[in-house]
Formats: sequence, structure tokens, C-alpha cells
Amino acid sequence: MLDNGERAVGYVIGTASTPDFVAAYQQRWLPRLRGRYQPLSGPPVTEEEHRLDVMFHPERWLLPELAPHPAHLHINLLAEHRGAGHGRELISTFLASVAAAGAASCYLGVRPENLNARRFYATLGWRPVQVRGAEPGTYLVHPTG
Repeated sequence: MLDNGERAVGYVIGTASTPDFVAAYQQRWLPRLRGRYQPLSGPPVTEEEHRLDVMFHPERWLLPELAPHPAHLHINLLAEHRGAGHGRELISTFLASVAAAGAASCYLGVRPENLNARRFYATLGWRPVQVRGAEPGTYLVHPTG
């Protein structure tokens, strides 16, 4: 978590083991979510429906091409806090943490049109990995050590 002294302004979240996370999510969270939300009856159309659909199908994170990269992360920083090295520090800390937990490599997803993020990740050594059915450059990988 990145804090500016008054509030949270960024975070990195993830897991050292995506398969373990998916199993725990299915066991612990899905029963609770089903008490509040219903799965979609058809394909998602809106952004909210896509998020809801992903929420009910965490197994979609278990992509065969990403199996060699068991850790995954998501990072977000408010725009006014980008460019000062905070993202680099958050990612470095996260990678060290999952390396200590035994993960040799990590992946993340990025929208191909997000050119700023793609340039940022490239400067940190993240490289694209092709995943069947995904646009080229959607998934990036990085060794943790």
C-alpha cells in the first residue's frame, strides 16, 4: 500500500500461487458472493457484467501458458503519484515477497492499448507471453529473483 500521509494513493495486490488462490477463492469467497449476486444468464456485455462474470469464474486465471509463472499481481497508482518511482518500488517489493514464498516467476495482465503501462513494465524487464485467445501483449511475465 502506498500512502501519502493522508490516504492510500496506490497499491499492489497479488499472490505467490495463482492455483492456490483460485482454490481458496472458490472455497471461501464464491459461496458468500452467491448470497449477494447471481451469475449472468448470458454473455457479459457491459464492463460491470464482465467484472461480475470474472468474479464467478476465477478458474479463468489458470491459463496453461501462464502455469510456469505461478505468481500474479495487480497494481494501481493514482495518476498524480505516477512517475516518482513508487510503482517500481511496489513491484520490486512484491516480487521479492513472492520469490521468498517460492514463486520463480510472476505474470500480470495489461490492456494492449495502455501504452504508458506497457512502456513502464518494459523498463522493469517484463516481457510479453502469448496466451491463446488473448490479444498479443495482454500478458507480461517477469522472473521474481
